[in-house]
Order: sequence, then C-alpha cells, then structure tokens
Amino acid sequence: LIMNNKVIKAVIIEDEINALEALLIRLKNSVFNIDIVGTADSINKGIEIIESCNPDLVFLDIELPDGNGFEIIDHFNPPDFDVIFTTAFNQYAIKAFKVSALDYLLKPIDGTELNNALQKYIERQSKPVNSNSRFQVFTDFFSKNKNVVNKIVLPNVNGFDIVEISEIIYCCSDRNYTEVHFCNKTKHIISLPLKHIEEILTPFEFIRIHNSFLINMSHIKKYIKGKIAKVVLTNDIVLNVSQVNRNNFLEFLLKAHK
Repeated sequence: LIMNNKVIKAVIIEDEINALEALLIRLKNSVFNIDIVGTADSINKGIEIIESCNPDLVFLDIELPDGNGFEIIDHFNPPDFDVIFTTAFNQYAIKAFKVSALDYLLKPIDGTELNNALQKYIERQSKPVNSNSRFQVFTDFFSKNKNVVNKIVLPNVNGFDIVEISEIIYCCSDRNYTEVHFCNKTKHIISLPLKHIEEILTPFEFIRIHNSFLINMSHIKKYIKGKIAKVVLTNDIVLNVSQVNRNNFLEFLLKAHK
C-alpha cells in the first residue's frame, strides 16, 4: 500500500533472532508495502538506527537485553514515528495495552493480526494525533510496577480522552457503539461494542448485569429484588438486571462486601 506517494519505512527492534526472522517473513508476505530500513537488538542500537533512518513505523519488542523498550519512547518524547509493539507479556500487560489504546502483536505473530495492526496504523495516519498520552498511560503502568492501571484512553473525534476508571458509573450498549456514563453526568460515545469495553474493564470490578449494561460495582447504591430485578446507581439511574446475569451479579456482590 502506498501512503503519501511513498512506501512505509519501518525499523524492527528485536533481540530474538527467530522472532526477527519470523516478522521479516510476515512483512514480506503482507498486503502492505513495507520497506525495512534497519533492525536492532538493543535499546542503544535501536535509538541510533531510528535517528539515522527516520522511520515512519517501529516494531518494538518490550523486553530487550539492556532494558525496557519504553525507554526508546522516553528518549524521543514524544516520538515522531508510530509504534507497533511485539510482546510475549502476560494477560495483565495485554490489558494495559488495551487500556492505553496501543497496537501490539503477541508472539508468535499471526499474519492476520499483523495486517490488522498495519491497517490501524494506516487509518491513524489520516487523522494524526499526538499519541504520547497513550504511551504515558502504559509507561506509568510499568514504572509503578503494578498490575493495575487506573485510567482508560477513550477515542474521540480529535484524538483521545484520558479518564479515571473510577469516574465511570456504567456503560450502555447501542449496537456497535457504547455510551460511557461518568460521575459528572457527562457521557462519551465510542465506536466499539460493549463486549470490547467489558474485556478491558472487568479487572476493575465492572460486571455485566444485562445484555445492554456494564456497571461499576463501586457505584451501586441499591439492589431491588423482584420479578425484574433492578440496581440503583450513585447517579440515581435505575437499570434492569437480566435473569441470565442475576446469579453471577449477586455472587459478585456478596464477595465484594465480605
């Protein structure tokens, strides 16, 4: 794919030779026109090659022999190139990627997932925004050495909003969109299905109470039993609890208040 009348110049920073060769093969077979202008196997060499080659895109491994790949991001602060991370990290780190709205490829890299990540990169170029805030959320995650992130990045028309997860009261499904409702009585509409938001927020004590509703357990004010059970939230909104979700919700509620 030609972008701005030129191919996509890319650098790969990866210290595992097998992973590097596998990614090179995947890129060669990709539907996109990628020109690999350099490779490196450490942070220092990575910085050097980025400075000398000025790539459009960097494939960046996180765990490198001389440190954490995010040190490269910090060095350029903010970077004038885009990044697709390659990682073998655990599920907690993957959730951090999702919270940060960053692109990542889980090793071993799948060809379809690679093309999807490249497609997202291309689409992002038509709406350039400062992505440093996205990196900051993830960098905070590692610098504090926690498996908990307390913020989420939500896309908007002009870029991204970073919001405190604790400020979200509930999320409501609207077909392929999701309404995110906040303590300050505002709402944010994002073009992602509720299922995707549920995957991100479940570790933060959000629970599905209905096909259409995902709620923050910290914002439950009252539970009302009945043929159609209901919850009252701290913003006084009343939501139905479906029969399918009721038992799971009650078990979660009891555990949370033990």
